[in-house]
Amino acid sequence: MDENCPTLSNSIENTGQTIRPEWLSIAQSCEYLHMGKTSLYSYLDINGGAIRTVNIRKRGCIKGKRLVSYDSLRTFVNGFDST
Repeated sequence: MDENCPTLSNSIENTGQTIRPEWLSIAQSCEYLHMGKTSLYSYLDINGGAIRTVNIRKRGCIKGKRLVSYDSLRTFVNGFDST
């Protein structure tokens, strides 16, 4: 690859913009909220909570990768009173 060829990360750094993810893994969500996995799971939509998730898996498979919506995570946190 040509060293002079701009890459996506270089062009983002040069413009000063940051790209936020649309979806986070469970581990990233726990890190963002500074809470454990058990506490996080109690707030997810699969348990009647307010945080939207999606489970990515192949057809017929039991296991998959659960992703958490960044927007619903922020909305959930902002819904708490700051006092």
